Amino acid sequence: MHLKRWITALCALPFLLVLVGYGGTWAFALFVVIIALLGLREYYAMVLTGGQKILEGAGLASGCLLLVGSCLYGLEAVSGITAVCFIGICTLCLFLLKKGDTASDILTRTVCGVIYIPFLLSHLILLRNQADGSVWIFFVLFVVFALDTCAYYAGTYAGRHKLYPRISPNKTWEGAAGGLTGALSVGLFFKVFFLMDVAWTHLILLTFCVAISGQIGDLVESMIKRSMNVKDSGRLLPGHGGILDRIDSLLFASPIVYYYKIWIIR
Repeated sequence: MHLKRWITALCALPFLLVLVGYGGTWAFALFVVIIALLGLREYYAMVLTGGQKILEGAGLASGCLLLVGSCLYGLEAVSGITAVCFIGICTLCLFLLKKGDTASDILTRTVCGVIYIPFLLSHLILLRNQADGSVWIFFVLFVVFALDTCAYYAGTYAGRHKLYPRISPNKTWEGAAGGLTGALSVGLFFKVFFLMDVAWTHLILLTFCVAISGQIGDLVESMIKRSMNVKDSGRLLPGHGGILDRIDSLLFASPIVYYYKIWIIR
């Protein structure tokens, strides 16, 4: 399992370096769209039944529209597109609801998927379009990667005290501390070599917020999987599970970095 994790990560790393560093805005946006739709399909496979494929299609179309809109028109388009997609999905439910279906449950699961994955990931596109956007994308990617990796190994070899056994019995406080340490180390590295103009207090606080939000994102995905009696969201990535298993921390960390940058660091 450990070897598979590292082989998958090392194969993906050169591609990400080239894509983020040299791929341009649209190439990166296309990559985010693909990842988001793959993750959204995994989510719908867990929470929607076979008779709700039309709603799954509506959710995927909404997610794609939201991501493309964020690339073309920026933050201003995201709220409007989200509202239109919500109205469209609600309208579709009026015609698809069958006897015995729980409307609030089906609607919530469908709409939540669009918010949970495409909406949150759209902040990566918005961040990439900012000044020094590629550097900030590398920052959030490597901080989250360090968070997940250090948490995994610290929890595996030193974990003793359960973090949240009702949701994820394998996660420990030692793993969380290891993940936080790894994330802060990478954050400080970026401060010294790439983000010299950002104040130390901002970089440390932002990295801490990314680490905490990333671990919350990991727990949220574990909560969803546990409620659906699923171990992994998919099998696309050897050693990691599905796409959603790999991006769960990134989903919650991306908006934190984007809004901290535009509202506080500027």
